[in-house]
Amino acid sequence: MLGILLANMFCFQYGMWGMQEMSFFSLSAADSAAHTIVKIVVETSFMPIFAFLFGFGMVKIKENVERRHGLAGQPIAHLARRFTFLIVIGLVHYIFLWEGDVLISYGLTGFGMLLFLRAKPRTLFIWGLVFAVLAALLSYGAHNDAVLPLSALEKFNEKTIAIYGSGSFAEIIQHRTLADPLGMYGFYQVLNLFISPIVVAPMFLFGMSAAKLQLFHRPEQEKKHYIMLAAVLIPAGLLLKSAKYLLPDLGWAGSIAALGGTILALGYLSGLALLFSARPGWLSGWMNRFESVGRLSMSNYLLQTIVCVFVFYGFGLGLFTKIGILGGIALAFAIFIVQCFASQLYLRYFKIGPIERVLRAWTALRWKRVETEIGKGANTGL
Repeated sequence: MLGILLANMFCFQYGMWGMQEMSFFSLSAADSAAHTIVKIVVETSFMPIFAFLFGFGMVKIKENVERRHGLAGQPIAHLARRFTFLIVIGLVHYIFLWEGDVLISYGLTGFGMLLFLRAKPRTLFIWGLVFAVLAALLSYGAHNDAVLPLSALEKFNEKTIAIYGSGSFAEIIQHRTLADPLGMYGFYQVLNLFISPIVVAPMFLFGMSAAKLQLFHRPEQEKKHYIMLAAVLIPAGLLLKSAKYLLPDLGWAGSIAALGGTILALGYLSGLALLFSARPGWLSGWMNRFESVGRLSMSNYLLQTIVCVFVFYGFGLGLFTKIGILGGIALAFAIFIVQCFASQLYLRYFKIGPIERVLRAWTALRWKRVETEIGKGANTGL
């Protein structure tokens, strides 16, 4: 959740199009360095973990439903309702709060993944590799390739800064949903929604494959695998993601970096699994807090948006583009730390988060005993 917030902070601070060309914002040397570090170490490598968990959760939910009710439990319908909820709440999130929503893409991808629900682990892994290559090809381009003519992008960013920084709630919604520098009046956003599942699909499929192989079920026995994977994949992912900066004129740098993002995500996943299986005593308190944040993952994800749009947009504090990259990083850590303590406190009194509660009730088509209906395998709300 912290990694997702750090990556999303660029969009919160500079807008979806502004973050594509940071040269417009006259960053200091320290901010420029911090921007590069976050791009390599964080961006495109923590949100895929979210997708992995969604895929993993799909299989666990299917198994839990079938174990309790057999095929009469209709796991496909169960999951379809779940993905419908993601799309609906994602649309609300996108229209009324923020342009960087991923829940719509995850919901759409989930419907596609229903076709693979009964596939074998090897089949899922192979298709994951296929989609990873396709996603990398979509990212073809050198680091210094402009998305649009800089004059058009600069003009649009100036308008975005004025509206987001001091505009009303209605003005911001209108600009976010209808305006873009391509002059396509929202069609670009719709097109992007149907392309983005290709980018999300690899980690969905890898997560489904891992669940079917019963990986991450026996951490004590799997520690050596976590160590090996983290030791290989994290350095490899970081190196590949650096391609845009090491080889800025290479057209394939974008594709190489995209593959690096997936590889690094798998490395981080292995490293985190190792950390939580080892559970060093000096970190036990914080690990409990991290788990609390995870158990309320969707509620916390949406809460991060609410806090950030209030901080940056005109109907709140209006600090859009004003606190710099380092300021954004500091804000992300502050929000996450508060969420750690608040989530732990919340779970002393409630067993499930508010959004997770509604999701499970809708998915199971009943309000009472929702927590036992779906099973412990879906406890994160993913």
